[in-house]
This record gives sequence, structure tokens and C-alpha cells, in this order.
Amino acid sequence: MEKIMTIKQVNPVSERNYVDRNGQQQVFVSRGMILADGIDTAYAELVGEAARRTDLAPGQTVCVSMSIHVREYEDRNHEKRYANEITVNRIGQ
Repeated sequence: MEKIMTIKQVNPVSERNYVDRNGQQQVFVSRGMILADGIDTAYAELVGEAARRTDLAPGQTVCVSMSIHVREYEDRNHEKRYANEITVNRIGQ
């Protein structure tokens, strides 16, 4: 999905180490953002090297290409729950 949205908040870059399928040490890089289009407000995550961008700031209006996925999980009471996960694929001005 592609939308014109305003950046409301940009969180700091987060990095965590992990071991990939080949046994190689890797770093997962992400940055969370709050985006709004005047009607909807959403938390979205920018991943990979794009998360290191320094030109993103609150108040900017940007064109965002994003993927929305539904994740199913079980809570502590063993009830089925769902969470929407929004990943930013590309962001431009």
C-alpha cells in the first residue's frame, strides 16, 4: 500500500545481534515511527539500512510504501490474539 502521511514521531534506531541460518552473526536494524494521514494514525517500522536515515523528522509529509501483516499469537491466558504489523518498504518526500 502507498499513502501520503505525516511523520508524527521518529524513534531512535534500534540494533540487535542475531545468528542467521548459515550461522553468521548479523545485526537487525529498525526504527519505529508514528505516521498519520489525517484520519488514521499508525505505528510503523522501518527496517534495514533505511532505518539509519537521518533526514526523517516530525512534521514531514512523506510518501510511504508499506506492508501490513496480521500476526496471530496466544496470550498468557491461552487465548488467541491478533496484532497488525506495519513495515515501511520505502519512504520518500
